[in-house]
Amino acid sequence: MPEISAIICTHNRSEYLKRAVESLLSQSISKERYEIIIIDNRSTDNTKEIVRDLFLEAPNIVYQYEERLGLSKARNRGLEESRSEIVVYMDDDAVACQDFLKRHLEAYEKVSPTPVSVGGRIYLDWEMPKPGWYPDTEGFERCLTRLDYGDEARFLEFTRCEYPYGANMSFLKSDLLEIGGFEIGLGRQGTNLLSNEESRMFYALYERKAKVYYEPRAYVRHAVLKERINKKFFYRRFYWQGISNAIWCPPVWTSQPSSIIGHIRGLARGIVELIRLYCKRGEKERESLMRICQICFHGGFIKQRIF
Repeated sequence: MPEISAIICTHNRSEYLKRAVESLLSQSISKERYEIIIIDNRSTDNTKEIVRDLFLEAPNIVYQYEERLGLSKARNRGLEESRSEIVVYMDDDAVACQDFLKRHLEAYEKVSPTPVSVGGRIYLDWEMPKPGWYPDTEGFERCLTRLDYGDEARFLEFTRCEYPYGANMSFLKSDLLEIGGFEIGLGRQGTNLLSNEESRMFYALYERKAKVYYEPRAYVRHAVLKERINKKFFYRRFYWQGISNAIWCPPVWTSQPSSIIGHIRGLARGIVELIRLYCKRGEKERESLMRICQICFHGGFIKQRIF
């Protein structure tokens, strides 16, 4: 039996999937110790052919087709198919370091008290140079799935908005099953950008007083796709985050308003600040992008709650 199951859920990204799987096949631990589970979430490209032609001869690769569209559904299917007590999730557009699985395993074996979940660093791998309008702020970096809680391995504090991201997170399978896996009403579904399925799951672990550990040496490089390096993507990303927060947001996080009134005020402030910005002279492209994203975020929340 494998000691750890590496699960990759994919939807129409065969080009990136190839690199992700190759990085998992090149791990520093022996292939007998782990399995790679590829969940094809209703892809219409050549994903199945890529896996069949390049990887099915590998003894530790499992391919499963999941007809029900949705990242949470695909992740739950991977959980069902796994044969290990430890499951690690990685995005199809990420590339793992050589010690990725080794570091995740060691955290469960050596850390006390034993964590129920482990996450690691996520570096951004830009497919093209950063545009001049891109704001190098934490909020925008998080939108692109960058994660860095420092050089020190430690337990994370959920109330400080610290938790692993889906591109690099592992769990004890039994604990993940006990909380019901991933919420199928949240998370990416096709081309929409619905989120918060991960924060909801980690909140469930937080309520159970479960320990979540950060191991910076278990890192991946996550692609910033060319099609995301444009303003429209960020407008959509913040809009869908507003929708996601309207559906569910951790009650212990107080950095964002939770009521329609609070979001109406935030929307109004964003509009006023944008107007003031355009009345000024000088460089304002980054600032206007941030204000428009703020407007999109509050607008998404209001729209979801009212309609």
